[in-house]
Amino acid sequence: MGILYRFEELENAIVHDINTLERYDDEVAEGHILSAVIFANESEMDSVILADILKKASRKSDLIFFKERNFVILMPATDKAGAEHIFEAMHDVCRTLKQRTILAYPDDAFNDEAFYQKVRGVLTAV
Repeated sequence: MGILYRFEELENAIVHDINTLERYDDEVAEGHILSAVIFANESEMDSVILADILKKASRKSDLIFFKERNFVILMPATDKAGAEHIFEAMHDVCRTLKQRTILAYPDDAFNDEAFYQKVRGVLTAV
């Protein structure tokens, strides 16, 4: 069961998680990644209800952020392929989800600020 957070806490969560990963030396940090699945609620279902469904369908380590119809799920220790697989499972639970993009650290950004800006860029592009 994932954890719901206020959308305003998204930047703090990204900074915290990436800085935690960066504390490890290169050998230990290899394979330590963070993915963000960014999507929209395209249904008539209230986003609060959808957030509760996603909370129950996600893993304990996943952090769920939503504001209006926009959602971001941060998935620690999950690469893009893993995040895609998890999103597909969530999509099976609730077919109203429309995927926008999946971003992964460090593949798509070299630090916490760059990763946060990429996530924000996806959210504002819609």
